[in-house]
Amino acid sequence: MNNAIKHAQADQILIQLAQEQHTLTLTVEDNGRGFDKKQAQSKKSAGLLNIQSRVDFLKGRMDLQSSLGLGTTVEIELPIV
Repeated sequence: MNNAIKHAQADQILIQLAQEQHTLTLTVEDNGRGFDKKQAQSKKSAGLLNIQSRVDFLKGRMDLQSSLGLGTTVEIELPIV
């Protein structure tokens, strides 16, 4: 959420949290500026790396979709033990 407000200049953010059997899924979507994923990965964005490292620590999965001018969607799936 912080990135959507601070960097993307989004005015709408949708947050969904769902539990299905042994999985917890968090989805955050915004209507902000979006960004080029390849460029962000090459810059080693501290925010994205921090999120990914936490997801990895929890043995989860993160999927990030973003396009310039079309906003960003981040989906994180974490196993429930």
